[in-house]
Amino acid sequence: MRKILLIASVLLLPISGSPQTKSDPSLRLTTSIVEKKYCASSVGYTDIATLRLSLRLTYTNVSTKPLILYRGAALMHYVLVSANEQAARNRQYETDMHVGWVTSAPDLNEGSKPGNEFVVLRPGANFIIDDVNESIPIDLNSMTEFLKPGQHVLQGVIETWPGDEKQFERLSKKWASVGLLWSRNVRSEPMPFSVDKNPKLMECQ
Repeated sequence: MRKILLIASVLLLPISGSPQTKSDPSLRLTTSIVEKKYCASSVGYTDIATLRLSLRLTYTNVSTKPLILYRGAALMHYVLVSANEQAARNRQYETDMHVGWVTSAPDLNEGSKPGNEFVVLRPGANFIIDDVNESIPIDLNSMTEFLKPGQHVLQGVIETWPGDEKQFERLSKKWASVGLLWSRNVRSEPMPFSVDKNPKLMECQ
C-alpha cells in the first residue's frame, strides 16, 4: 500500500458543471456509508462543523471483457455533493471539493502478468475497498456557504492509475492477453445521504 499525505489546503468550490471525468460504462463505482460522525471545529468556530464519512467503495466490471484494476484506487480527488440525483446528472453541485494528494510512487511489478498490486475483474465481478474516509464542511446556523441540513447525494472522482503514461502503455501491451488495464478516472454513482439539523458534535482527531 503506498504511503499517503493529504495536502492541508482543501478547496471548496460550490459551482456548476465542473470538468471532472464522465462515468465510463465499462467500470461502475458505487459507495455506501459504513460510519458517519460530526466533528466540532478544531479551531473553535461555532457556525461550521465537519461531517466525516467512512465509505465502502465497490467497483463492478459491467463490460464483456476482463479489467485489470489497481488495488489502491481509493483516493477521491473530487468530492461532489448535489441536492438530488437529477442535479448530480446535470453536474449541479452544492459542494465541489478538490482534494490534493501527494503520494509516493508505488513500485509496480512489471512481470508478464499483473502482480499483487492489481486485481483482475471478470465480467460481472466486484472489488471492494473499505475504510475510505471523506470529510465535508457543513453549516450549523445558516450563516455560511457550507452544506446545509437535509437530504443530498454524494459522488467521488477517483484517479485509478498510480503510474505514469509510459508505464501504462508498456504494461497495457504486456498484459493485453490477461485483460484491459484500467487507467481512466472513475466517477461514483450518486449516493443518498443526509445532514442532521442539530448534529451531536464530537471532538475528532
